[in-house]
Amino acid sequence: MKIAQQLEALTFGSLTILGGYFLCMLLMVYFGAVGAPHWGLVVVIVLAILLAALSGFVGATFAPSRPLVNGTLGAFVGTFVLLAILVAVAPDRVTITNAVGIFFVMPLAFLGALVYVYIWPRQGP
Repeated sequence: MKIAQQLEALTFGSLTILGGYFLCMLLMVYFGAVGAPHWGLVVVIVLAILLAALSGFVGATFAPSRPLVNGTLGAFVGTFVLLAILVAVAPDRVTITNAVGIFFVMPLAFLGALVYVYIWPRQGP
């Protein structure tokens, strides 16, 4: 597989994680501003879980070969970049739970890549 195709899979997988984080933060700010009940946090948690799986799915979609590896690595790269940005912007706000979050994203991204490889219908030969 060409390096450009691997980079494309990693880029789109990691951009899904970064965009998902931005979306979840916007929802948390909105729910906090309108005084939503506690179910608003449940919505954000479910959305974060689905976006982590979607990151693996998107990374696997753009990888012609080894989609499981590239889908999972795309989520890892995105989570690592997000953690690096958080450390650079607000180092006093980063806790150990942020670093442990990487280990929750990886299995979810792998499940998303598995859905693409074994469940999602493919077109062509």
